[in-house]
Amino acid sequence: MIDSIAKSYANALIDLLNESKISISDAVNELQLIGIIISDEEISKFLNHPNIPTSEKIKIIEDALTNKNGIFNKTIISFTNVLIENSRIMSL
Repeated sequence: MIDSIAKSYANALIDLLNESKISISDAVNELQLIGIIISDEEISKFLNHPNIPTSEKIKIIEDALTNKNGIFNKTIISFTNVLIENSRIMSL
C-alpha cells in the first residue's frame, strides 16, 4: 500500500514531468537507475548518516548523476535533491 506521503511525491513528480515534457517511461528508467545507485551499501550509509549535512549529500549525489554523460535529466536530478532534502531518498 502506498502511503499518502509517497503518493504526494509521485503526484508532484508526474506534474513536473508533464511540465518538462519528459515521458513517464524515461523518468521511470532514470529513477530505477538512481534506485540501483542508492541501494549500494556505502552510498546508502552515506545518505543515511546523521552527521553529514544535507547540502553535502545533495552536492555529491548531484555531481555523480550529472557526471554520468548526461544520462540523467535535470528535472529528475532536482526531484532526487528534494527527496534527499526531506530524508525520503531511500523511499525511491
